[in-house]
Amino acid sequence: MNLGHFILNNILREGFPRDRVYVVKPGIQEIEGCLCVPTVFDLPEAVDLFVLTLAADQSIGVIEQLISAEKARSVILIAGGIGEKKGTEALEARIQGLLMESRKQGKVVPVVNGGNCMGIYSGPGRYDTTFIPAYKLAPPKKSHPRLAYISQSGAFMASRMSKIPLAEPLYAVSLGNQIDLTASDYLDYFKSRPEISLCALYIEGFKPGDGLSLARAAKEAVLRGKMVLVYKSGRTPEGKQATSSHTASVAGDYAACRAVLKSAGVFVAETIAEFESGLKNLLPLAAKSPAGKRVGLISNAGFECVILADSLKNGPALELASFSEHTQSALAKYLQPLGIDRLQDIRNPLDITPVADDAAFAGCVEAMLAEEGVDCAVVSPVPMTAALQTLAPGESHRENIYSPQSIGKRLADIFQKTSKPFVVNIDAGALYQPLVDLLEEAGVPVFRRADEALRFLGKFVHTCLRVGELRCRQRTD
Repeated sequence: MNLGHFILNNILREGFPRDRVYVVKPGIQEIEGCLCVPTVFDLPEAVDLFVLTLAADQSIGVIEQLISAEKARSVILIAGGIGEKKGTEALEARIQGLLMESRKQGKVVPVVNGGNCMGIYSGPGRYDTTFIPAYKLAPPKKSHPRLAYISQSGAFMASRMSKIPLAEPLYAVSLGNQIDLTASDYLDYFKSRPEISLCALYIEGFKPGDGLSLARAAKEAVLRGKMVLVYKSGRTPEGKQATSSHTASVAGDYAACRAVLKSAGVFVAETIAEFESGLKNLLPLAAKSPAGKRVGLISNAGFECVILADSLKNGPALELASFSEHTQSALAKYLQPLGIDRLQDIRNPLDITPVADDAAFAGCVEAMLAEEGVDCAVVSPVPMTAALQTLAPGESHRENIYSPQSIGKRLADIFQKTSKPFVVNIDAGALYQPLVDLLEEAGVPVFRRADEALRFLGKFVHTCLRVGELRCRQRTD
């Protein structure tokens, strides 16, 4: 069970037909029901994809044979030690020179992904060329995903897939060293794929000129209605040195890179936590369209209202929305029967106290979102109050979060109906994880800390407004 055998098993597991898979392996006629041939020259036909799992010093000879015999249209080069290890720069240059010269001669030359990559997963292509066995990383469940990963690090990509199964990919591309195909090439492809709504990129460094190409592709993608999420590493001198030794690329100046990507409408994640929040929450938010930066804040706990107000300027700033007289009357309709109007003034942030039940809480959220002066919202029901149904059914209580009358179900319904983006904050422990799961499975963005919820919403709103400006310029031009 070497790397090649793991990859073969993963390809077959995804449903790729055995009679269309060939293995180059001398001394054996078949493996896993697939035809084996002794050399590249013995392949019965030119293949669409050739996965090369030999060591770096052996790979160049196989690529030469593939070009000479015109036996492959694309190659995934798994091997490490090509360019990123000192003394191997000549091997990388040799492969690049071979590809360039052969293309000039008009030969059928494969495009190459890698080296030093983990492979590619393609749901539509029905193949998985990664070398991680299924018992170590569960394959995507194929529940209509709209996400494409583009990652220089295969391990980073696999770690996110393991941690956040909710954000399953339709495509997952491990780039490695970008000897031939680069991040911008893949983003340029995905920008026009209607089944993709979010492109999530982990970038360590760029090949010369590719940073600008990536920004251009990202701009075209967002103008077509897609979200582009980027985490750029290699930000410090130490990180830049690690980048060159990991994926043999140039890290560049982070501040300049961030500014260019932001100007292209990219959601640039500053932390891994923010990147992971983007993976989970940008897809459900993609259909929402904020008209401005005015935010409504609502909670049943005073401390949440204070923290949310304190966090307005922490990160991309949002403005506290004002409630019209009509909205104040609509809110009072839900608060007066419970006597809450005698405890708190009706203002933003709106503290509806632990007395508010499911109907009152949801009614206030709807009234706030109906306010013309509210562009977005943070909804933070602290779940410990007995007035809300926030627990899964149990013997010690009568609550049922799966009831249509529960706050979770009501918020999910509101999220589906409104065009305004809002996020929910559940600041509580493991007892309330079923409520979080219910909301997330319904497509509602959920956070576990109020300040993180507001900061993420602010960045999303600013990104959307920037994209709106790009669209206006496009129409003017």
